[in-house]
Amino acid sequence: MQPDHAASNRRRSERFPVRGHIQGTHLVGGALTVLDLNSGGFSAEMLHECITGTLAPVRLKIDNDLEAVFVVKLVHLLRINTRGRTLFIGGFEFVTDEDPTTHEAIADFVNRAISAVVPHHVVG
Repeated sequence: MQPDHAASNRRRSERFPVRGHIQGTHLVGGALTVLDLNSGGFSAEMLHECITGTLAPVRLKIDNDLEAVFVVKLVHLLRINTRGRTLFIGGFEFVTDEDPTTHEAIADFVNRAISAVVPHHVVG
């Protein structure tokens, strides 16, 4: 699988803060909390370190029980040490292989997630 080259354009699109509303499980790095989200990917806080470039499935679940599984690529990772605790902030890119069905599934999840978290917001 290869990352979607159009994702760099989507990464520049507006990111929506969703901290605390979307939880996930990265099947390599464990539990994560999504901080922000757009159609290109998301950033998330994790307790476990992953290797940049890793491709792996991630299960995302929104407050209202909407759940989906996508393949993502860890694009960057930041280590944060606070009060004797280490956290990692990762930037993840959705992997689509240019498959229209995957694009639609991602767009649907992102639109529904943002609508659930940001009332009265319509994603274009």
